[in-house]
Amino acid sequence: MGSGLAGEVKKKGGEAVEVEAVRQGPANLGTAVATTAGELPLKSILHAVVMLQDFVVKPESVKKAVAAALRKANEAGLKSVAIAPMASEKVPGSHHEVVTNLVQSLFEYFLGEESSIEQVSLLARDRETTDAYRREFEQVLSRH
Repeated sequence: MGSGLAGEVKKKGGEAVEVEAVRQGPANLGTAVATTAGELPLKSILHAVVMLQDFVVKPESVKKAVAAALRKANEAGLKSVAIAPMASEKVPGSHHEVVTNLVQSLFEYFLGEESSIEQVSLLARDRETTDAYRREFEQVLSRH
């Protein structure tokens, strides 16, 4: 947990978050790991593994990792989940590809499984990401 979002989680949640994550590693691409939230006001943190040590987000792994995180949230009986941006400066292809895979994963999960999860919040750090989520949801909804 170095820079970016992971660095912020470590800084605000404390060392316990990283220690618990490292203890469960190395995690495979497309999986998820649950840890304590440390000092953050959350029940837990679900770390979706969308990049490895090269710090390059693999858009195709986003779908698998989001589904894995949602399954873990359901197993823990969580009612609410927030999903932070899953991108870096080193995203191959387009930012849109990451958003597309994330939104498609949400639809596939909730259309295919019973779940304790009642609310999903998608967090965005900029207007571009918010607009990309909105466009992708509109596209998926128009097909269903």
